[in-house]
Amino acid sequence: MPSLLVDGPANPARPRRVETAHSAQRERTGGRLCIHADDATYCRSGTAPPLERPMARLLAPLGANRIGGGPVDETFGDNDLLDVAGGVRILHTPGHTPGHCSLLHEPSGVLITGDALFNWRMRMRYSYALFCTNVSLSRETADRLGEVDYEIAAFTHGPEIRDRARERVRAFLLSKGAGA
Repeated sequence: MPSLLVDGPANPARPRRVETAHSAQRERTGGRLCIHADDATYCRSGTAPPLERPMARLLAPLGANRIGGGPVDETFGDNDLLDVAGGVRILHTPGHTPGHCSLLHEPSGVLITGDALFNWRMRMRYSYALFCTNVSLSRETADRLGEVDYEIAAFTHGPEIRDRARERVRAFLLSKGAGA
């Protein structure tokens, strides 16, 4: 899954460190669990951040926003450069969760949008409102993805864009009224 990065020995089942972009991904694989500071409390307690939409709150008892819990070994913040995979820049894009992040692998020029943007059925879109803790913040912070430099946009939901990725993401954002 693109928003979960591991750094470890040749055996990927036993990484030294696990980086996660938001509180829904915390499976421990023997490595250290690292998460954005704004999602750490939710991870530690095993409770999901409250969702904004009434329908989402109705679905929550059925497990729609169920997460695992557990200890957090390290937290990171906006613009931190993680020492994993040659350097991954944290782009805090809250709204899907308070600590949601997109990731920029600067050495290769790959942006991993996480849940900030989807490329679902060959159509770019913002994160689904039903699963956001703050819909307007999710859209506002996703707009910063048009401001960074990258060659490839990888999506947690949908295929990556390799041809003119930044230009296409910016065109989508501008079509939605972003100042990108």
